[in-house]
Amino acid sequence: MHRALVAFTLAVALAACGTPRPAATPATPVAAAPAPATAAVGTLRVDLVVLSDGGLLHVALYDSPQTFPSEPAQTVTATTTGGRGSVTFDGLAPGRYAVTVFQDVDGNGEIGMGSRGPTEPWGFSNDDGAQLMGPPEFTPSSVEVGTATPTVITLPLRRGIF
Repeated sequence: MHRALVAFTLAVALAACGTPRPAATPATPVAAAPAPATAAVGTLRVDLVVLSDGGLLHVALYDSPQTFPSEPAQTVTATTTGGRGSVTFDGLAPGRYAVTVFQDVDGNGEIGMGSRGPTEPWGFSNDDGAQLMGPPEFTPSSVEVGTATPTVITLPLRRGIF
């Protein structure tokens, strides 16, 4: 699965969507170390706008430029209803985070690829996928998460690279 996502990154010069784990509870992190209990923690809610309902949303959270876009700090899955989905990452240390997502419409656990790029919907925080001349970079893709109030972003999914 990881190789398929890395191939996705290389094939279309976009970021990988992490290594989602099957059968995860929607909106529940499946891999991450939460911030230390004594540290202030923040929350990031990602509201996803999908092209159509169906298939799991595979969402990956990245916490550093060194691991983006190949090694997510957390991955979650979610379902869609009414053209929307939502995931929440709790217990985050204050700082910058980037998000990638793909909608697994065919249910095979991988982003579908065709000759013109992804065949399944995908997206990046700050819509950094709009710069299609290479893989997205962490800084323009990232958002600031603090501790005072939850950070909420809206991430629209797109299909293909054009």
